[in-house]
Amino acid sequence: RCHPNSSSHCRMGVETDHAVFANTHESLVEQIGRQPAFANVNRLLAAPAILGSKSVGTLTVMNGRRDYNSRDLEALERMAELLALVIGRRIAEQQHRQIEQRYRAAADGSFDALYLYRCKFNDAGEVVDFTFVDVNEMALRSTGRTREQLVGRDLCKLYDHAKTGGFFDAYKHVYETGEPIDAEAPVNGEDEGVSAQWVRYQAVKLPDGVAVTISDITERKAAEESLRESREHYRFVADSNRRLLTEVNHRVRNNLAGLLSLVRLTAKSVMNVDEFADAMKARILAMSHVHNMLAQSQWSDVELREI
Repeated sequence: RCHPNSSSHCRMGVETDHAVFANTHESLVEQIGRQPAFANVNRLLAAPAILGSKSVGTLTVMNGRRDYNSRDLEALERMAELLALVIGRRIAEQQHRQIEQRYRAAADGSFDALYLYRCKFNDAGEVVDFTFVDVNEMALRSTGRTREQLVGRDLCKLYDHAKTGGFFDAYKHVYETGEPIDAEAPVNGEDEGVSAQWVRYQAVKLPDGVAVTISDITERKAAEESLRESREHYRFVADSNRRLLTEVNHRVRNNLAGLLSLVRLTAKSVMNVDEFADAMKARILAMSHVHNMLAQSQWSDVELREI
């Protein structure tokens, strides 16, 4: 808008997709094809602000103290070009804010921790660390830190397990080769604020670093370990039962064979059934006595004189 004391007006007035240069009311109506919105317009310059192939506005100057000329129109067209650039920048900034808002909403709503890292190089151009660029809410909860305590800090300096646990080498490989990674790894629980014992991490390359998502799989790993131990326990029990049945079968067969031998020997030394019964009873009681003695000694040696 021009200075308030000026008799000219500089505003978004006549909408047009082409330049308008008129010094009479009739010429203006002829060029725009209709009566202007302002009834007392005589002289007018208008230049569209073109962004790409689309008109995003019109810059209009009207009722100057003198007739307009081509130089005035050229100057206005240059101003319209600047206006288009300003509008384009504002549109881009608005779109960027919308994208940032969508990204932040999606990232903070994720059940996985999200970390964006930028590579840190030494003088030889080698990756020596990764700097935190951004994190989501789950990352803050997982680490027990604030955004200010993470962003701008170096990964390996902040967490010892980044190198000892192989995370740094994995991220470096992703950046240098461009190959994404999806792996599971134990975590050193001694690092401050880290509660997870097992994590699943996925990493992809960015232009200047890597993006990493991490999920806590400690409970899943504990369940898997419990299931593995249960399977091993039941396998041991089943194997023990099979060995026990085999041993019982072997001992029963031995006992039966011994009993049959005893019956045969006893039958040769007696004259009638009563003598046979008494002899068998005595020998079976003797065998039972020996068995009890062995059981009491925990199946160790028993002196013959004790028997």
